Amino acid sequence: MDERHTSRHLAVFILGIIVAGVLVAVFAPSITPGYDTSFALAWGRDLAHGYGLDFTHPSSPTPHPLALLAGLGAGFAPVHFAINAAGGLGVAAGLTTLALLGLVTFEVTASRIAVGAAVACTAGSAAVGLLVLGASADVAYSAIGLGAVLLTLRGRQTLAVAAFVGAALLRPEAVLFAVVPLALAFMAHRGADSRSANHHGPDQEGPAARPAWIRTAWMFAAGLALAVVAWLATGAAGGDPLVALHSASTNAQVNNNPRGPIVALTHALPGLAGPTGWLTVGAAATALVVAVLAGRSRARRALTPQARPGRSAPRKPSARNASARNASAHKTSVSRASARQVQAAPVARDAQQHATIITGIFVGVALIAYLAQGLTGTPLVARYLLLPALLCVALAARCIPLAARLARNPRLSTAVAAAVGVVLVGASAGSNVSAWHDVSYARQVRADAFTAASQLLDTDLARRCDAPVVVRSPAMVAMVALTLDRPLRDITVADQAGKGVLLQPLNNDAAQLAGYGPMTPLTQQATFPTDAPPRQSNADWALYSSCQP
Repeated sequence: MDERHTSRHLAVFILGIIVAGVLVAVFAPSITPGYDTSFALAWGRDLAHGYGLDFTHPSSPTPHPLALLAGLGAGFAPVHFAINAAGGLGVAAGLTTLALLGLVTFEVTASRIAVGAAVACTAGSAAVGLLVLGASADVAYSAIGLGAVLLTLRGRQTLAVAAFVGAALLRPEAVLFAVVPLALAFMAHRGADSRSANHHGPDQEGPAARPAWIRTAWMFAAGLALAVVAWLATGAAGGDPLVALHSASTNAQVNNNPRGPIVALTHALPGLAGPTGWLTVGAAATALVVAVLAGRSRARRALTPQARPGRSAPRKPSARNASARNASAHKTSVSRASARQVQAAPVARDAQQHATIITGIFVGVALIAYLAQGLTGTPLVARYLLLPALLCVALAARCIPLAARLARNPRLSTAVAAAVGVVLVGASAGSNVSAWHDVSYARQVRADAFTAASQLLDTDLARRCDAPVVVRSPAMVAMVALTLDRPLRDITVADQAGKGVLLQPLNNDAAQLAGYGPMTPLTQQATFPTDAPPRQSNADWALYSSCQP
């Protein structure tokens, strides 16, 4: 009953934060989408206006079918509303991720304190916050993935496979995660067959679980085929069906991203520790050690006779006293209820251990997928490990109830659990204070430069010119296309331009937005011919144009 009420409260919490995210989408225009999301919006807008897709821009991100579909939906809305909505919905995806992380943590720990510690550690993470504020598709992918993991832990294997296949439209390796609920459905089918054979005999046929297994298998096969078709169709719409592979390899070479299996091995553990720092790995290791010690202790108690204290059996109450008999009956009923609770406790602990093992399997599958990326030569980015890192947070939170269970005193158990939770949250917050300061500064610089560039581009001089718009960095392409409401094919990346409109950064803040990085001197000036002087400028940008005013 307590578990049911807690799950209900957490479900209400999910609904509340989704509503809060929608409100943020409407009333938080200062949140701007990041690099990947800006390109998805620009591609979707090109599709909505019939311009076609252009994946040929240098350093353009890999087009994801689901993100492109969302961008297509936003392409029919006004540009500013689409940009604000994308940023707000990114925050909503982050809040949903936190709520689903709490539900997964509760399945693993059955502890409210552990849920609070896991959610607080993740919410205080600068690495996660940077992805959320940039409306990264990896946050939405993690939300769908955590929902699928939750369905798996609750035995809804067919729905879990469907959710993982949906997540594969954002990241293809989600198909590997779908193998886990598929295998669990197969194991449940085999277990049902063996129990039926033992009950009815080898020559009789009992209740079949085969329809559920077949339904899950068909869902996996159909979803896999749909995901492959969606990725190929997305690439074919831009002229290259294998654009996902080609663009990833090209971007890795241009941006000098780490690649290779050895690099994947060395980057995997720091990537898993990313959301809450190395504290996550340390807490997970502590939870593993405590689980092993607690398991050995339970095994020793199970092998010890129940009469170990050496107490004699209690005397039967005297038959002369009716009140004594009533008291005895009451004590007997209470003792039976206590016995039922004692018998139910190992069952609950077994369910938590089962959830812990399955969650650990998901983390292992994620590491295999990450190593496979290293073998195929695709770029290795830490944010690709966001979902398994969040699962590691749930596993690390398991050390809280395990540590509390070692204390026999209930009050001491609660105090121990609260102390461990405070240490987890405090250490995580302390390790992220400086990182959050850097994130806040970078976001403010980006917002200021974005506003200044938008004001300069939103002029008749920039909009009347039919020639290409030239920018110095690929990071500016999608933003300029959205600001001018022009197709991506009209935006060119070059150091010099002889015709068109050129947007030139004038200081380090603007250069950071343009992709140069902070405090990088502008050694190369992109200039027009001498007959095209700067037409307009502000404190951050200069606008050159070869078009007639």
